[in-house]
Amino acid sequence: MKNKPTHISAFDLDHTLFRVNTSFSFFSHLVKKRFYSKLHFFPAIYNYIRHHFFGLSIDKLHHTVFKNHLYHKSLQSLKAHAETFLSDDLFPHLYQPAYRRLKEAQQKGHYTLILSNSPEFLVQPIANKLGVKHCGGTTYDITPSGKLEAISELMMAKKKAEVIKKVREEFNLEKSDVTAYSDSYHDLLFLEEASHPVAVQPDKRLKKYAKIHNWEII
Repeated sequence: MKNKPTHISAFDLDHTLFRVNTSFSFFSHLVKKRFYSKLHFFPAIYNYIRHHFFGLSIDKLHHTVFKNHLYHKSLQSLKAHAETFLSDDLFPHLYQPAYRRLKEAQQKGHYTLILSNSPEFLVQPIANKLGVKHCGGTTYDITPSGKLEAISELMMAKKKAEVIKKVREEFNLEKSDVTAYSDSYHDLLFLEEASHPVAVQPDKRLKKYAKIHNWEII
C-alpha cells in the first residue's frame, strides 16, 4: 500500500483540541446571529448544567437538544452558519498543547482522526480546516427537503473505539501503533483502544484514572 501510515493519532474535539464545548459554542453563535432567539439560551444552559453537574447522560442530553433545537432545522443552513462559526468564534479557542500534538503527528506522517459526539456537520469542516484525514461525529436522518429528522448515530466512546479498530485493520497496524487523546472519563473505551492514551485537560474521574495507570496528562 502506497504511503501506508505507521501510526494512528486520534483526537476528541471538545475540551481536547479546543478549550470549549464545540456544540454549545455553536449554539451561542447561532443565538448571536439570531438563528435562535435569546429565549432558547436558557433551556440550553439548563441542560448543559444537568449534564455536567447532575448526571444527565450524554445520550439523553443529545436527544433533548435535538428535540428542542435541531428538529426540522435545515442542514444546509446549519452548514452555512458553521463556516462563519469556525473562523469567528471557534478557532481562537484551540487548546495549544493538543493542537501541537496534532501538528507533530501530521508532520510525522501519522494517520490522524477527529472523533467527537458533536454534530458531523461541525466536525467535518473542522477536520478539513485542520488537515485531518478522517473524522466522525453524530449523524442525523435527513428529510427529502434537507431537514434534520432524527439522530441516526451518536459518536460515543464505543463507536470511537470501533472506528479506531477498523482503521487499524485497514492499515494492518497494532494497538501499539495508536495514540488517543481525550478529556473525558466517558471516552475510556476510546482511550483504551490505544497503547498510548493521553488525558487532555481531564475531568476529575479521568485525571484520577490516568494517574493510577500512569497515562500522560497534558
